[in-house]
Amino acid sequence: MSNILDYLKWRGDISFLSSSFNAVDALLFSVISHIDFGGIVPSTPDKSISLADAADVFFKKNHGTPEPLGAIVPDAVFDALELMMKSERFKSAELTFYADRFNSEKEQQFSAITVILPEKQGVYIAFRGTDDTLIGWKEDFNMSFMKIVPSQIEAVRYVEKAAEALNPEKIYVGGHSKGGNLAAFGGVFCNKSVAGRIEKIFCSDSPGFSKEVASAEKFINSGGKIIRLLPEMSIVGMLLENPTTELVVKSTAKGVFQHDPFSWEVLGNDFVYTEKISEGSIVIKNTIDKWLAGCSAEQLSGIVNSLYVFLSLTESSTLTELNNNRSKLLKSMKNMSAETKRSILQLVKLMTNAEGNRLKNDIKKKFTKGGAE
Repeated sequence: MSNILDYLKWRGDISFLSSSFNAVDALLFSVISHIDFGGIVPSTPDKSISLADAADVFFKKNHGTPEPLGAIVPDAVFDALELMMKSERFKSAELTFYADRFNSEKEQQFSAITVILPEKQGVYIAFRGTDDTLIGWKEDFNMSFMKIVPSQIEAVRYVEKAAEALNPEKIYVGGHSKGGNLAAFGGVFCNKSVAGRIEKIFCSDSPGFSKEVASAEKFINSGGKIIRLLPEMSIVGMLLENPTTELVVKSTAKGVFQHDPFSWEVLGNDFVYTEKISEGSIVIKNTIDKWLAGCSAEQLSGIVNSLYVFLSLTESSTLTELNNNRSKLLKSMKNMSAETKRSILQLVKLMTNAEGNRLKNDIKKKFTKGGAE
């Protein structure tokens, strides 16, 4: 089946005037936000560089073979950029206001880029999802017990600054994974003058929010602007609270690997949709919700902090380094508190039971269906 790379090959010659900005375009800009454009794309919104020129500089800087982006970001991101730089639809888009902030003290990993769409079609603000850093993952886990994390506050400031500097009539905001969470937060809680110009907020398999945020009047009133896209077997996108109705996208991958945006099926200028989230996804969501409900904020904070310290003892700062330092994991495990060990083992047990029950139900359905036939 076709994916976002095929979309670039088939529809890359169609202008935004002929076919307006859509969810597939949004996802493409979101995935290339993972690329390090530092020193290439201006860090202030008063200057810009075309996507084609930025990509050319990037590939020359990396001698045509960029370093992998880490354990969870697919190298197909570079394929997308290469196709976009040659595409009539995307190559003249202007990139600006590149931000890449990493703060271990605040436990913050934040990055965003603003795209000035061709033919005066507005701007798209793309927020980067979780990268390879352990701090980035720590901030994600902090969402389980913190009402608001630093990157969400930064997202509001970023949206307001981009809108004020560029003054576009139309604003689109989006991101994949944590990037979509930041896009929703920034797009919903920015000031009224900016919020009124936001056309759509694209959240691609993005985690939800604390109950306080999800139930806020501003969030509920903005629900009509939020396009929440989830693969059939979504795990990340089902975490925490999210009152927005989802659109379910078909994926060529299995299980947790459906989080990969390059596995999402595309037809024409849109994704291929199906009716509902898989039962397995719902079972896992309910299991995680049950586990979270059984822990206080203090307990969750302690577990997350202990887990982070445990991983840090391997002298790793990224998932890639952690994978290379696997032998140190067992050595550092003895320094983990007994309470943290119990909590993690409890979650693993619940997840194992949930997956086992799902498989039992699947087998039962198949045998029932076979008997009926």
